[in-house]
Amino acid sequence: SIAELKTTIEDAWNNPMISAHLYTKHDDAISSALGQADGLAQKGRKRKRLDLADQSRCTPELQALQEYLQSVPLRCWEFGKESSLFMRTSRNSDFNAFRSVKRTGQGNLSRHYQLTDFSYDLNPEEPATPDALITLTVYNRVPWVQSYLVRMSQHAVLASQTLEDFMWSIPCDSSEMPVEEVDAEDGEEGCLLLIEGVVYGDGRPGLPQEKRPVITKSSAALGRTTFNSLTLRINQPYWMLHQGNCEHFIVVDQIRLPHPSDPASGYPLMLHLTPALSDLCKACSKAPAVISVVGDIRLGESPCLLCGPCWRSMGSPKDDGEVMVVPLVAHHR
Repeated sequence: SIAELKTTIEDAWNNPMISAHLYTKHDDAISSALGQADGLAQKGRKRKRLDLADQSRCTPELQALQEYLQSVPLRCWEFGKESSLFMRTSRNSDFNAFRSVKRTGQGNLSRHYQLTDFSYDLNPEEPATPDALITLTVYNRVPWVQSYLVRMSQHAVLASQTLEDFMWSIPCDSSEMPVEEVDAEDGEEGCLLLIEGVVYGDGRPGLPQEKRPVITKSSAALGRTTFNSLTLRINQPYWMLHQGNCEHFIVVDQIRLPHPSDPASGYPLMLHLTPALSDLCKACSKAPAVISVVGDIRLGESPCLLCGPCWRSMGSPKDDGEVMVVPLVAHHR
């Protein structure tokens, strides 16, 4: 029974002594696998491996747990020397800034749909038209390695929603920059999406014919193009350009019918958001920088990023006319 397994696991993790022992054994197994890999990779002196599992402090309760784990005949989860090929340290994109799903739109999920041979009639007043859920992941280029992409966010949209609905749900630092005052006809944000050789834009004039690549321009704008009118491929990267020269890559991870446990409203949903990395203060290298100081001879570089406490501790410069202090953009994410 699954309930028995769930009870056994909860009893183990709710016991601080047992959970700490499991953490220690896990770290010890990983260290052992990495040590074996180092021995195969380089012939010579091996690095010293610390035995994290202190057998002298094992209580009868822990010894009983260890004997129980060793009696399990399943061996595919053990960490051998081949496991080191698939181990890496945690990256910033592995962490999620959200503790729960974030609603970013006004889309409502139709509660009348059909799944294979079974019909779930949750709201008979709505038309029996299935509304698929599409999971999309947004990737950015790494500034120091342009050929490498890193995940920025993940979203869930309804097939009945438009490309514009999805575009406005993407949290991009370029969209949070101060607005430049230009002509009224050019002051709005422009966006292009390249999907299966077709470019979807916001209705503005495109590139001249001689500078345009071999692609087709859609006659429908982003706000009039729904996902259920497109032909999408799983794991196929699609290209997005907005804010002049800010580009992203969109990958479709999953297309499925809705489930009764899915949220009823708030689509597009944001499932994952990579935490933003703030620049540290150049003086203390501890606190995030909040201002950029230009032209101050007391600092080693210009512009120089500083935090509030460090700038206040320095005091005002003697010649305020030649020093410019610019607040950094405060990103919402």
